[in-house]
Amino acid sequence: MSAEVDPALRPRHWAGFAALAVLLSLWPTRAALLAGEIPGAGPDVVSTTWGLWWFSQTLGGAAWGGATDLVNVPYGAYGSVLAPVTAALWALAELLVGVVGATHLVIVGQIALTGLGCAWLAARAGAGPSGACAALVATLAARFWVFGSGEGSLVAVAVLPVILGLGLSLGAARDGKRAWLEAGLLALCLPLVALDNPYLAAVLPGVLAVVLVRDLVRRRVGPALRRGGALVFGSVGILGVVALFSQSAHPDYPKEVAGQTVQLLGLGWEIVDLPWARAGFTELLWPGEVRWTVGADDARSASGGRYLGLVGALLAVVGAAVDRRARPWMVLWLVALALSLGSLVGPAAGPFLFYNALMDAVARPLTQPTRFLAVVLVAASVPVGLGVHALVVRFGKPAIYAVIGVLGIEAVVVGGPSLEVPTTSLPVVPCASELSAGAVLSWPHDALDGDDSASRLLQISHGQPAAHRGIASWRLGEDRSVVRELRRAGWGFDLGGRAQRPDGARLARLGYRWALVTADADEVPEGLGESTPCGAYSLHRLGP
Repeated sequence: MSAEVDPALRPRHWAGFAALAVLLSLWPTRAALLAGEIPGAGPDVVSTTWGLWWFSQTLGGAAWGGATDLVNVPYGAYGSVLAPVTAALWALAELLVGVVGATHLVIVGQIALTGLGCAWLAARAGAGPSGACAALVATLAARFWVFGSGEGSLVAVAVLPVILGLGLSLGAARDGKRAWLEAGLLALCLPLVALDNPYLAAVLPGVLAVVLVRDLVRRRVGPALRRGGALVFGSVGILGVVALFSQSAHPDYPKEVAGQTVQLLGLGWEIVDLPWARAGFTELLWPGEVRWTVGADDARSASGGRYLGLVGALLAVVGAAVDRRARPWMVLWLVALALSLGSLVGPAAGPFLFYNALMDAVARPLTQPTRFLAVVLVAASVPVGLGVHALVVRFGKPAIYAVIGVLGIEAVVVGGPSLEVPTTSLPVVPCASELSAGAVLSWPHDALDGDDSASRLLQISHGQPAAHRGIASWRLGEDRSVVRELRRAGWGFDLGGRAQRPDGARLARLGYRWALVTADADEVPEGLGESTPCGAYSLHRLGP
């Protein structure tokens, strides 16, 4: 390969890659940016945004499996942070640009960094600038990142520690003192993956175990020592993360939701994941109609967000065919793809069934096999890069122009950049500064069965302790839910479908000092006493 055809990677290349990644990531969220609203919609998006806000309020022990009194007053709950790197960046950004701006920045930043990370991984594998650029565009051409963050949550698409770990594993195989440094950083990536995205906790240990065996067979002592050490120390870190989650985990979460059992090897295997949470071959390689939760009957009816890109898949196959270095990555691609198909693939048991049995024994069962699509795209980035690199060496610069052009057309026509993420408005509580210490009741939201999104959004705005339970997977203090108890004592619904009146005196005894009542509530509860206007709400004082 001549320097003129594909030069070494230089800072100017990375500057261009960064600009391209930000542009492709920013475009789908333009409506939220212009409207000043939170990118994404649905219960998971609200829950994740609230979780990031909660982390910024409790940077101490409560954020790491400790007790928090910001929810479920007066019993509290035990919380733990997911995606700590993202949460820390969100907390810093929130100080500068507020809740909406911080959420927008971390979504765009995470998607852009994922694309850059795949470019870096392809370059480390030997793809050169052309291959790295193609890997970036092919990665961000997928709908998975945009749809996942706009429909589910940032946690659903968190894969940066996996990318970093895979790249460091390549570095740990090389000679020199730097290889030991990279092995040390690799060991840190293992528990970081478990924190950021528990679904993917076994990816790096599994990859390291395989390459460790290969190193031992080939008698490569140095790489075996470095990778083996990273595997051992990193696995200890994963056990620490498991202990952290176990301390804060609700004992009944998640419940068996599929209601199915498979008889295999003389054992009954319980299926947790529902059919809609499993990927299908057709939807991965053919762009269908996009339906967000806000345009469907419920989250299960959302669709069209799992398209991974047909051009990228073809380039990955080319890469595996022309470059032997790409083939181990295609094995990872196939394994992750098989896991994403769920516990049942047609009438047969899928690999996710056995993986979930392992996760149930170690921590808790998982419900969303499609999170492994993140690993599918990361694994494909290296074969894509190596394949494009080979095309450029064979046909020269016109090859990269043609490839990037086709990838770009696919991205903007049917890929992730073609989507327009729905938005969520953050309620304005003009009297928030007047609220003194004491819990706030949101009426009628806290009195109604179902989603707690409205209560969470209101708490972000007023900043005081609240009645909702926090994250659904958290363990409640004293294993008691104040909302459930109060509903049983007279909240809930009467035959007319309206929430019954609360007892203001009882709420005050439980520690609630204020109540925010929506102006369009069916009726203004007399049990909350006198009120003062507060924008779209009325503010009621419950205690002294």
